[in-house]
Amino acid sequence: MDIKHTEQALKKGTHAGHKLIWAGISGLLLLLGLLLAGQRYIDYHRTIASTEDRLMAQARVVDENLGANLTFINVLLTDVITMQYGASRPSAAGMNAYLRHQDDLIPGIRTILVADSHGRIIRSSREDIIGFDASGRDYFKTALTISDPSRLIITPPFQTVLGVFVVNVTRKVTGTRGEFLGIASASLDKDYFGRLLGSVLYAPDNQVSLAHTGGDVFIALPDRQPGFAGKTMVKSESLFLRHQESGKQTSIQHGRSSLMGEERIAVFITCTPPDLKVEYPFVIIVSRSRDAVLAPWRRDTAILIALYIFLWGISIAVTVAMIRYRSEYKKAEEEHLKLRHLESLKILAGGVTHDFNNLITAIIGFIEIAKKESEPGDLVHRIMAAAMKNCLQARELSQRLMTFATGGEQARAMRPIAGLIEESVKEVLDAAPLRAELELPENLRPVPIDAEQMRQVFINLVTNAKEAMPDGGVLTIMGENIHLTADDGLPLRAGDYIKLTLRDTGIGIEKENIPRIFNPYFSTKDTYSQKGLGLGLAVCYSVIRRHGGLITIDSEVGEGTTIDIYLPTFE
Repeated sequence: MDIKHTEQALKKGTHAGHKLIWAGISGLLLLLGLLLAGQRYIDYHRTIASTEDRLMAQARVVDENLGANLTFINVLLTDVITMQYGASRPSAAGMNAYLRHQDDLIPGIRTILVADSHGRIIRSSREDIIGFDASGRDYFKTALTISDPSRLIITPPFQTVLGVFVVNVTRKVTGTRGEFLGIASASLDKDYFGRLLGSVLYAPDNQVSLAHTGGDVFIALPDRQPGFAGKTMVKSESLFLRHQESGKQTSIQHGRSSLMGEERIAVFITCTPPDLKVEYPFVIIVSRSRDAVLAPWRRDTAILIALYIFLWGISIAVTVAMIRYRSEYKKAEEEHLKLRHLESLKILAGGVTHDFNNLITAIIGFIEIAKKESEPGDLVHRIMAAAMKNCLQARELSQRLMTFATGGEQARAMRPIAGLIEESVKEVLDAAPLRAELELPENLRPVPIDAEQMRQVFINLVTNAKEAMPDGGVLTIMGENIHLTADDGLPLRAGDYIKLTLRDTGIGIEKENIPRIFNPYFSTKDTYSQKGLGLGLAVCYSVIRRHGGLITIDSEVGEGTTIDIYLPTFE
């Protein structure tokens, strides 16, 4: 093939390569977009379901406690009826004293009373209402309509002459022939039951209410809009009406609250304690604002969309720059096709990898977000794990270059270093034919380090040791607490340090190469080979020095290599 045909073939190959790059980048971004959309969809429904579960748990707590109180009050009213209308009836003064004692003893009750068949209060824990005509009150009139005297009647909330809303719990009293004798009734303490409802609130937008089955509100907390008490929830298309029409004891409703005027997620429970016949039972309503529940989800979604759009823009810019770079480099490659073909491809690959830094970093960030938002083992998590595996090698060189050039952003904190060393050894030597011996005492002092940068140091050093022992060997890592003074002859400030020693039984390094071992791009390996660009030890040196420490090396060919690291335990 002549030079002209060769150039034409190169141009066709270049155009095909450009199309492949565009297709690859676009395909990867579209796949990432689909994965993010799927993850957002799943997280949306997970957020709603989690809120529903928590609201249901709150409502059940109130239901159980309210049911227990109603059961106890029913027992009390039964005892009152037995005493007042039984054979051994106490005197009026004795009965009133008994009612006052029960009133004081039971925190959820304001008043206990007994009325005769005409509605006149004849016994009460409050002497000031004895003789009062209660025949016009709902709790008396409702009792007249109930045929079963064993039923516990809960009347709608009403406002007393003192301006307080109360609910009465009443039992009808009948004679041996079924004739109406009167009622025994107890009014509930709104403050006591308010504390019960308030104990389950957990968010600023959380609302818990207690209403009569007819729809009138008894208690609403927190009382953001005073005057909820006594208002009705029975309005056209209201959430309360939808619960009533469902015919279920428990229901979850989504929609606009008729009282609060906003979209709510609400759980309804009609309180019907077992073994207790209740006429007109209470309804417990626990809800949250839908907007408040979804606010974190919407915020995260907006951030992801913005980052995704930004990633598209960066990808296009980087790809255009990369393609332009490739095109310009191809011109030089055409001129030196026969003499520089292989070397030119290697150099180009190094440049392209550098240009990919921003793109790879952004993609890895999105993959990490998607992995955190997915469950281990599901499809999204597996796809993200596969994508992450393909990105890690491309990121490694960029991180090394950036760390060496600038030192990177450091987020130092006092940390024990043994864990980092153990993780690095495990990561690098997994399935390798080497044996690692760690001699790190438990009292090894913590040091102020950037964990990620220091982790990269240990990965580089352990990787070097692994490559120096291709046929197997022993890597020993020791640690000790030391105190340095000016007399020790090291270029370090006096103070407390930890000393780490890494010793391998590998091939060793020639003496003349040791002074240059930390120079950037110096390597005893083949340049641009699969083993790297000779940046590993240069990065280690840079990171250690930026942490105020020191790294030294000693080696004998055929005997192995020993590396000592000194890190200060003070800021």
